[in-house]
Amino acid sequence: MSYKDNETNKGKRWSTEEIDDLIKELNEKVAISDISTSHKRTEKAIELQGLNLAHKLLTTDLKDKRRCY
Repeated sequence: MSYKDNETNKGKRWSTEEIDDLIKELNEKVAISDISTSHKRTEKAIELQGLNLAHKLLTTDLKDKRRCY
């Protein structure tokens, strides 16, 4: 069942499909309010998940660079 079929996703675990869609929307610079509506989550939840994804990306990138040195 897709996250889009739910009446609301507040308090529910983020699915892989939803995270993939969120990454795509953030990269395309879609407004947080629009993402919030399409994902049926609060704007704060979208912002926090975006920060979490950015943190994972940065720490992975730093680990890769350390391995090169």
